Amino acid sequence: MKLVNYIISALCALAVLTACENDDNTQNGNKPTPPAKEQSFIGTIKVDQNDGSIFEKEGVEVEYKLNNEISMDIVMHKVKFAEAMPIELDMTIPGVSYLMTDKYYGVSGDNIIPLAMGGEFPQFTITDLEGVISDKTMELTFMCGEYYVEYTATVK
Repeated sequence: MKLVNYIISALCALAVLTACENDDNTQNGNKPTPPAKEQSFIGTIKVDQNDGSIFEKEGVEVEYKLNNEISMDIVMHKVKFAEAMPIELDMTIPGVSYLMTDKYYGVSGDNIIPLAMGGEFPQFTITDLEGVISDKTMELTFMCGEYYVEYTATVK
């Protein structure tokens, strides 16, 4: 009798596991692709100039690199935040927090001092950073000092 109960329990467990595997993400062999450990994107940056105008620049490359299981660095290459800005520069936002799902990274950060031109730029501290990074797109919003920034992109 104990053997029969053991077999029935094992069959029930197998049935439950099989049912759980067949959810919306895996039907028709369509498993989601998890994001890579590092990836580059090309997109558009929009910066509120706080004077009623928006500065917009297309073709901005941004990449991320995972540091460990909870943080990543986001690097903006040859970026400008205003028309009057005399140069384009590479800016790193270090130590951005992330949570990984099977489809995307949810990113967030607050009070992060960005790095550029070999040093820190505390006057442009990154606050209220939020975003989503998938294997195909990146969407970020944050305050860079007193300027609101949006970045939307597709994989390079």
